[in-house]
Parts: sequence; structure tokens; C-alpha cells
Amino acid sequence: MRIAFVIYSLGGGGAERVTAVLSRHWAITGHKVRVMTLAEATENFYDLGADVEYESLHQGDLSKNLWHAVVSNLSRILVTRRRLTAFNPDVVIGMTSTSSALVALACLGLPCATIGTERTYPPNAPFSPFRQFVCNLSYRFLDAVVAQTNKTAEWIKAHTLAKATHVIANPLAWPLESSTPFLCPDDTCAPERFVILAVGRLSPEKDFINLMEAFARVHIDYPSWDLVILGSGPDEKLLKMKRDQLGMRDRIFFPGRAGNVGDWYKRASIFAMTSLLEGFPNALLEAMGHGLPVISTDCETGPRDLIEHGANGLLVPPGDREALAAGLRQLMEDGELRQRLSSRASQVIEGYAVSRISQQWLDVFSAARGR
Repeated sequence: MRIAFVIYSLGGGGAERVTAVLSRHWAITGHKVRVMTLAEATENFYDLGADVEYESLHQGDLSKNLWHAVVSNLSRILVTRRRLTAFNPDVVIGMTSTSSALVALACLGLPCATIGTERTYPPNAPFSPFRQFVCNLSYRFLDAVVAQTNKTAEWIKAHTLAKATHVIANPLAWPLESSTPFLCPDDTCAPERFVILAVGRLSPEKDFINLMEAFARVHIDYPSWDLVILGSGPDEKLLKMKRDQLGMRDRIFFPGRAGNVGDWYKRASIFAMTSLLEGFPNALLEAMGHGLPVISTDCETGPRDLIEHGANGLLVPPGDREALAAGLRQLMEDGELRQRLSSRASQVIEGYAVSRISQQWLDVFSAARGR
């Protein structure tokens, strides 16, 4: 098949990573794949490999006012339609809800199947009422919409005009590939130290302040343990200030965003995720694939699809500092528990293998093309 992706950019993020993983897999298995971004190539973080075609549509400018938004979005629709027509795809995938709306409008009347994706649970990350209305209405013009969790799929069925809704989790590309920037774990923590690792964008929804405060409550009893929060984002300065206020500069570290995140999973002894909301958490899936004992907030969607509490990880209520601190203490103190959770966690490698998830997508394509 000829498969096209439309996405805002290939900067660091879950949708971007899934786009890279699936496009590479389909390209090396014989499909012709093109990834189109609205933003410039300079914003790309993920490598698509030599077999995937890439094209920037040069339509990434942010809207300055209502009139500019109207003109910009019309330009995006026309340019996307023109470039898709030139590629002549069998299937077009919009990665994220706004890209899905763009694909729905740009592909009206074109002889291709159109697939939208919902990457979050919409009630947890609402758009403006008008933008949400446009996205919901545009789903009517798509052949199918793919959600990451059953709860999100139920919301789509109840609140949009989608013709068909499917649930497909994110794939786990194994082993993880490395890219720049390369950050050596031993440059942050000495080899003899134990590491609690968190990975994610340094932004409010990840609730890393709660993680730091929970660690601060137990760290004095575990002097050989450190907390490393890997990533970058708008809250970096705020989080470092909070760390310093806690007097934890020598126990909590912010190395930055790493392209070799697999090396950090291998270095860590525990993985912690404290998100207030998630779509489908790639970092949690990757950590479990590396056999890390994990503790995660049980936010409305995502972690509970991966973790069976007490069997392959621990779940705690979002924002509950006491429960998080108690869970960290339990894991830090009990090596046998860490080992037991680790042995079960690594089983996700088989369940979320790229070949398996890829086939689920191909089945959706076949059904959509048969409509």
C-alpha cells in the first residue's frame, strides 16, 4: 500500500514516536510510506530512516488572531490536499485530533481511506468549544478513528459522528533505538547509586513536583538512592527551584532530554510516573519492557491498561503524595518485590510488539478501504 501520515511535527512526543516506529516498519516490509509534517524539518527529533519519504508542508506557523487562523487553516487544507494528491496514497493517517480534522477536510472526495487518531482522553485535555466542535464533526468524514484505550473509544462513540472506532495501543519498538542527544547516566549518578527514574516533558500534567516531594519524605532513610527526571519542557526552571527549596540538589537530577533513553532504563532500579493525565504512556511501556519495577499514578486512562496492581507494578491515586511516598518506600526497601514485579513487567514486549500492533493497523486499513 501507499501510506501517508500527516502530523504537526516530528519533535519529541508520543504521537511522533509512534509515527516514526510504524512508518519505518511498514516501509521495510514493502509499503511505500510518506510522512508529512506541517512544521519545518528543523523541528524533527525522530529519525525515519532511509526507506521512509519525508516532506515538510511549511504550514507550521501559529495563528496570531481569528482572521489569521482562518487563512492559515484554509492554506493548510489546500496545501495538504495538493501534496496528498501528488503522492496518491491508498491510506492517509492523521496523527492527533487536529491532524485528523485536517486530513478529513483535505481528503474530501479523494480516492483514499482516511484514518483519524485520538491520542488523549478528550475530557482531560479539552480544546476551545469551537475547535472541539470542528474536530468532533470532522470525524464524520473519516473512514475510521483509532483510539489508544477503550475509555477514549467509548467517548468518541458517544460524542462524535465517527463511522467506525477501533482501539490500538502504542507499539513497543524493541530494542529501543538511540539518537542524539546522548547523555551518559554515569555522568549524573555514580555507578554504585540506586536510581529512581522518571521520563517525560517537564510540564504541569506530569506532576513531577509531587514526585519530588514524595521522594523528599523518604530519601533520608535510603541514602544510596537518587531521583533522576529525564526530559525538557516549560517547567524546567520551576522544578529546579523546587528541588533547591527541598534541599535536594545532590539527590534529584535533571540531565535534560536524552536520545539514548534505553541506557537510562537499563541504569535505573525503579521507574516512577506521576502524570495527572495520559493517553497511552510510551515511557511507562518502555520502562516495563526493560524489566523495571514501576509505580504509577492511576490516572483516568493509560497506566491501568498496562499495570495490574501488585502483579507487574504498583498504582497509586493521582496527586496522593502520601500514597506515592509509601509506594516508593515499599519498592526501595523490598528487593524481592522489585524482582517479582520486574519479571512480570517485561512480558509487555510480546504483547505490544511492533509486528503485532502494525497488523492491527493494517486490519483497520483493510476494513476502511472496503467501505
